[in-house]
Amino acid sequence: MRSIFFRSKKPPMVPDKGQRVRLLTDNGKWIGGYRAASYPVTSEDGEGAIWVAEEAEFWEAKFVGRLPEAELWSISKVKVPENHQRWTRRRMTRI
Repeated sequence: MRSIFFRSKKPPMVPDKGQRVRLLTDNGKWIGGYRAASYPVTSEDGEGAIWVAEEAEFWEAKFVGRLPEAELWSISKVKVPENHQRWTRRRMTRI
């Protein structure tokens, strides 16, 4: 039986690879339609970052068997949408 201490209702701070994400643009608007193309990495300036790709590009690359064309975004400007944050990526079942 799982402990209730591991069930958090807070959104994850860092998305997993393949998870749908929203991006904060320079003008302060959140945009969707992107997937995390990598696990978190450290950017050149020492800040946490993640590679993100457009959703269509992510799935096309996965189908063909290549890496998606992606952009590096700061983790502070990436968030997991609320309606997708409670689904696990491996089993696609509710937690």
